[in-house]
Amino acid sequence: VPVPVEPVKRYRTMLTPLEFKMLFTATERVAIKAAAATDPLIADYLEIADDPRLKDVDLTLHANVDGIGYMVSKGLLTASRGAAILLGIEE
Repeated sequence: VPVPVEPVKRYRTMLTPLEFKMLFTATERVAIKAAAATDPLIADYLEIADDPRLKDVDLTLHANVDGIGYMVSKGLLTASRGAAILLGIEE
């Protein structure tokens, strides 16, 4: 009897800025924005993400991996949520 094989999930890691922001829950977005008021690294990350010249967010870039990792280290995201965000959007 053949064993069914689960299809490999594929994720898109090149996102528009809005798609990137929508990977976060509303609660996460609000907490991150609040943290930006007292944390210059979070403020800098958000400033870049909000730059109107930004056309794409590449989740594989070290700056994004490090930014999400920093949010995890500050308790703004759980490790599992950080990993899920860095996966991108399932195709």
